[in-house]
Amino acid sequence: MANENKAIEEAKNVLTECGYAVTCLWHIRDVKTMYPYLSDDECQKVLEEVLSHEGLTEEHFSIMDIVVNDLFSDEKTDEGLDIPYQMYEDEIVRMKMEGKPKDEIQKKQQENE
Repeated sequence: MANENKAIEEAKNVLTECGYAVTCLWHIRDVKTMYPYLSDDECQKVLEEVLSHEGLTEEHFSIMDIVVNDLFSDEKTDEGLDIPYQMYEDEIVRMKMEGKPKDEIQKKQQENE
């Protein structure tokens, strides 16, 4: 168990160094707590489906806007944009929430990079 915990911490450190957020990781035991009759593979599938659910992704982006507004100045702007950073982000989030095609959203993001 000690080796497993060490390996997990090392993996989290590598991911953090590469820019990934690892504050909230889910484990199959989180699913098993609620659904003890599911197999490990079934629990993994549940986690994959839940964590990749479009509604959850939209909620994350919505909360991200709130956090950015709370933590950083509204005056921050993207280079090359005439609109405030927050307005640009709101436009991308709006496109996602309206169900715009993924390629259209990516094109908009690339235009402003």
